[in-house]
Amino acid sequence: MPLRTNLQPDFLVIGAQKAGSTWIFRVLEHHPQVFVPQAKELEYFSYSPRVANEWGAYLRHFVGAGAAAAIGEATPSYLWASDRDWTEFPRPAGFNPNIPRSVRERLGDSTRLVASLRDPVERAVSAYLHHLRKGRIAPGTSILDAGKAFGILHMGLYFEHLSAWLREFPLGNFHVGIFEEAVRSPREYFAGLFAFLGVDASFQGRREDRAFNTGTERVEVDGAVHVTQHAPAADPAVPLISESELARLSRFYRDDVLRLEDLLGRPLGHWRSLSEKSLAMA
Repeated sequence: MPLRTNLQPDFLVIGAQKAGSTWIFRVLEHHPQVFVPQAKELEYFSYSPRVANEWGAYLRHFVGAGAAAAIGEATPSYLWASDRDWTEFPRPAGFNPNIPRSVRERLGDSTRLVASLRDPVERAVSAYLHHLRKGRIAPGTSILDAGKAFGILHMGLYFEHLSAWLREFPLGNFHVGIFEEAVRSPREYFAGLFAFLGVDASFQGRREDRAFNTGTERVEVDGAVHVTQHAPAADPAVPLISESELARLSRFYRDDVLRLEDLLGRPLGHWRSLSEKSLAMA
């Protein structure tokens, strides 16, 4: 294959956070026809000052990609794109108010976009425990209160965020995978992803069946979430998230999930059922 001269991404893994983006990145970096930089989460498009001032520095991450059939990077905060006025869910200072437009203007309207979506309640719980472990949330703070920060709740409004992306790119530019389905059938998922990226779909990576960022093990007992190991400054015998809080989270996401079903043309009813959340890794 001749060396490429236009060394910039032609695909992005845009998220969602806590929905397998690290796993996807690690598999992609082992595909012989794919180039991704050593660093995950470059966050170039996430912040307006970077978009304005760091284009050259961003491109330097891809200088070794000359022989690749597909060049990309993975930054799961890129999916956080809804421009609806959600004042109760603040974003970091300098966060780009229109990530999709910046991507189109810099990379072009043929850019391929990879999204992995996870049950939004599970994703919110996972993000909450992540920030709790990092010490960013005080122990004992309800997920409903803490979730207003760090995108813990807001990032799970997938329909809203994808709608912002679809104002800049057609649906055909997207590979939208369901995390739970990818975990059940990783070979099938990655074959479809490779085909979407235009590379050898028969390649079987060594890391397809390996989980990354598994974090804190938790179990649901009588409808409440308990931590079973590596408890973040909390008594594992005491539930961190109650059944009523989980129910409120389900109601919070319900309409967005229904709209997402219509957008993708596929049922996601299992996301709206708390009865299946028997054991998970956050």
